[in-house]
Amino acid sequence: MPVRRLSAAQLYDSLAQATGYRPPTIENRPQAVPLQNDTRSEFIRLFSTTESPLDAQTSILQALALMNGEIVAGATDVASGDFLAAVVESPFFDEQQRLETLFIATLTRWPTAIELERISGYVRTQQDQGVDATSAYGDIMWALLNSAEFGTNH
Repeated sequence: MPVRRLSAAQLYDSLAQATGYRPPTIENRPQAVPLQNDTRSEFIRLFSTTESPLDAQTSILQALALMNGEIVAGATDVASGDFLAAVVESPFFDEQQRLETLFIATLTRWPTAIELERISGYVRTQQDQGVDATSAYGDIMWALLNSAEFGTNH
């Protein structure tokens, strides 16, 4: 089966699942009445395309939304990303288990030995430079969410 890009809805749902994202809600709003500008609808509108999933190319606006959008920005910051905070602050995880958890949550696979070595090296380099390790884990989460592997069905 050929590798193909996820549909807009699949990509949004994958981002929400991998990051634990919960869109803002309005109190006392009946479920049947959608929000005018809810996050999912805006995301799907931005990422919808008439191209074949095999030929679709990412636009600049789509790339920027994945790099700096509300979901990814919130998920890669320990202060606002519930999932990332849970992984980073978990006292029963060591560094390797934290990194493996990020891979499993985003790419649904274990990191290869080479990937694990490289990202562990990145965390150690950041710590050696006096940067908080939580920032390094946020960078890794960002890279995984923005990888071609995350946005494709293979």
